[in-house]
Amino acid sequence: EATDTEMLSSGVLTSLINVVPVNDPPTLDLDDDNSSMINAGNYRGEFAEDGPDAAISSGVLVSDLDDTNLESMTIVLTNGMVDDVLNVGALPAGISLVGAAPAALTANGALTVELAGSASLSDYQDAIAAITFSTSSQYLDTIEREIEVTCFDGEDNSPTRTAFISVN
Repeated sequence: EATDTEMLSSGVLTSLINVVPVNDPPTLDLDDDNSSMINAGNYRGEFAEDGPDAAISSGVLVSDLDDTNLESMTIVLTNGMVDDVLNVGALPAGISLVGAAPAALTANGALTVELAGSASLSDYQDAIAAITFSTSSQYLDTIEREIEVTCFDGEDNSPTRTAFISVN
């Protein structure tokens, strides 16, 4: 109800407002501390022949404005070479590897690791840190490997982030 300058009152007016919730997709940053000097949530790492496995992230940050858990994550070595492998270390409780642990590639191509289980954002951050790249080839192809990571909150996927691993 409103009153004008003459002190006359208007009638009561009622409005109905419908609020439609919208899911916000999760976000992923493979290099939150920017230690690898690459932008847009991506990561740059290095694998040396006969050296230790290469991490695919540094200072990982997974966030979601409207969800405290993720449901799954997909990691894909998109341009793998013979003898390349994505290694899966110890995963946090509630997150499991879908299918068998990936074996080294026997032909050039893609290699996919799927993780599943409803778990906290921080547990999925730890799961990403448990994934590493290596190759047992003694005839290294030095093409930079690209490993794409996407997480899923049960409704939407995050934007894909990429770990670029130089091989030498």
